[in-house]
Amino acid sequence: IGVMSRGVLEQVGDGRAIYDHPETAFVASFVGENNRFAGTVAESAGGMAALDTPRGRLI
Repeated sequence: IGVMSRGVLEQVGDGRAIYDHPETAFVASFVGENNRFAGTVAESAGGMAALDTPRGRLI
């Protein structure tokens, strides 16, 4: 599957890869429900990250 935006190929892969691991914000919004947060990564370890957002810190 290829996902295009304005004539530019954003991501190519099988359906599961595109849904589970979108490479751009456009692909994430195109394939459906997604969680996007504005913020800054404060720290990361063990595959987890702490994100400082306007609503507080998210893990």
